[in-house]
Amino acid sequence: MKRFVLALSCALAGITPAITEASLTLQIGPERGADAVDAVVATGSAEHFFDLVFNESGPPVNEHLIAYDVGVDAARPGLSLVRAEKPDNWVLPDADAVFGQQEVRPDHVLVNASFALSYSGPLADITSGAKAARVYYSVDPGTAPGLYRITLNPNQTVFGFGDPNCDSCYAVAIDDPGVVLVTPEPAGLALLSVAGAILVCPRPRLRA
Repeated sequence: MKRFVLALSCALAGITPAITEASLTLQIGPERGADAVDAVVATGSAEHFFDLVFNESGPPVNEHLIAYDVGVDAARPGLSLVRAEKPDNWVLPDADAVFGQQEVRPDHVLVNASFALSYSGPLADITSGAKAARVYYSVDPGTAPGLYRITLNPNQTVFGFGDPNCDSCYAVAIDDPGVVLVTPEPAGLALLSVAGAILVCPRPRLRA
């Protein structure tokens, strides 16, 4: 799939790397901002996921999206990437469009997506709320509480557009991270609650 995406550059108006000055953003999770917490999860808890969601920040246009690669990184040990799946409200609406994983490691996932080679219908118009992928992650047992970030890799996140009237095509900002606040394990929290209750509750007085 990677070879197919890159080979499209001769036929398309262009394949462009994602940059920050753009009328489109690809956002990780529900909140926007480098310090905005998207999820609160406990150490050692089950799988969780973030959706990668497109948003239009400028006048709506039809980008004629035909293919893309998305690289996702988790730089801090303790939060592990598990896999990526096709999301609901996927940006490529054709039933025969291809979604695949090229690389899957705890610190990195690379997704490739494109219309099928035989596809001859209209290309994708990116609208706010359309999604590029759903990325699953887990928090390892014993992970220290704190903030953990999932980010988009600028060297591996590229988009192929087929707009014949576009000279430079469309840039997509990818600077919004998914921010996870890791809390102590649920059992640990329960013990803390009990300890707090013991300290707060008055002790019974002994009768003489």
